[in-house]
Amino acid sequence: MEENKRIMTIGKRNITVIETERDQRDLEFYPENPRVFTAIQSLDEHTRTQEKIQEIMMSRDHVKTLQASIKAHGGLMVPIIVKGNVVIEGNSRLAAYRRLAREDPQKWVKIRCSILPDDFSQEMTDYLLCNYHIIGQTPWSPFEKAGQLYRTKERSRKRVEVIAGELGMKVSEVQLLINVYQAMIDAEDIRPTKWSFYYELYKDPAIKKADKVNPELAIIEQIVEKIKNDELEDAHQDIRNISKVVKSQHDDALEILTEYLDGDIPLEDAVELTSDLNKEASIKKTINTFKKTLNEDFDFIKQLMKADSDLSLSLKQIQNSLSDLVKY
Repeated sequence: MEENKRIMTIGKRNITVIETERDQRDLEFYPENPRVFTAIQSLDEHTRTQEKIQEIMMSRDHVKTLQASIKAHGGLMVPIIVKGNVVIEGNSRLAAYRRLAREDPQKWVKIRCSILPDDFSQEMTDYLLCNYHIIGQTPWSPFEKAGQLYRTKERSRKRVEVIAGELGMKVSEVQLLINVYQAMIDAEDIRPTKWSFYYELYKDPAIKKADKVNPELAIIEQIVEKIKNDELEDAHQDIRNISKVVKSQHDDALEILTEYLDGDIPLEDAVELTSDLNKEASIKKTINTFKKTLNEDFDFIKQLMKADSDLSLSLKQIQNSLSDLVKY
């Protein structure tokens, strides 16, 4: 394949890239690519070798699917993007190519590439990845998006408003993703499988408010510990149930919440007890309101009963029910 130059527009800048083929054996995976980072996040820095990254990437189901697709098309439809010898974008395709090379080394030795200039900055690299996978046609998982946004903010020192503007995203959405990823780092729990738990927790306004109003309970801190210890099973339902408990306005609700956080009662019991308290409070409020209405508008209600037979019947039925109640 002959080398060809073309212009790639990134961040309103025109970048000259070289379209060519490279020996895939000379290329390296980019550990900070969120798709790769997700795969190797359990490894420490000393074991994050190219050989280990390749082993893990080649074992991924989506790479096996890519392998079949690439084989069916006879090669890549979209070239990978390379800077130096590092694959900035297209690490899964590189892994798929290397799986194919095990079957036929000669056929799959060369891979289509777009070669970035040597002075292509880290800031531009982050911008490229964000545009490809956060707002582009090949989206990452929310965890991978959050990781890229977090690293982009940390490295560029740009305000969240600027990053959101560049990507055409809502500031609140970008801020939440970054905040949740930061919370996972602070908790030393960067497990992609736990993303939804942290996301549901930190987006819930009732829990955040309760945590702020009752700092002595350390509500969020204790819920994080339950997430880390795998005590929650369903991110959406469990966090929603905790939110139901903290939303209660009953005086005893905080005691129930404390019992749950301390491990004295299961979450299901906490929700049921809180629901009973709320029901009790609602009934008392309704009865007091009814009593107040009777006292304040007694004569008016008497006149209404004369003109409205249905109302008169309803009140007589209430009287009978009350008679049955007061017997106890």
